[in-house]
This record gives sequence, C-alpha cells and structure tokens, in this order.
Amino acid sequence: MQGQMDDMKNIDLSQFAILTPEMKTALTDLQKSGVNDIDFAAINASVVIHLGLIHS
Repeated sequence: MQGQMDDMKNIDLSQFAILTPEMKTALTDLQKSGVNDIDFAAINASVVIHLGLIHS
C-alpha cells in the first residue's frame, strides 16, 4: 500500500478546475446580493409563530 501512496505524489492535478470562472462570478454575485444582511432567525421565528397559529 505504501508504494501506491508514493505513486500518488506524482499525479498532476493542474488541469482540473475546482472553481470555474462562472462559479466564481456566481459566488461573487451572491456575496454582493446582501444575503448576509438577512435575519434568518427572525424569519424562522415568524414562520414558526404563523404555523403555530394555523395549526391551533
């Protein structure tokens, strides 16, 4: 097994793109969208309250 692990040291991964330009653009757009400013806890609390009223 050690020999197989040693062989893996010579693998060239430079041709693989982890993050394509399109993916980078999409992530940048998401970052600029203001999603960080959304108060998800407040939304969740509101939904729970309203669902509680519906099922009461």
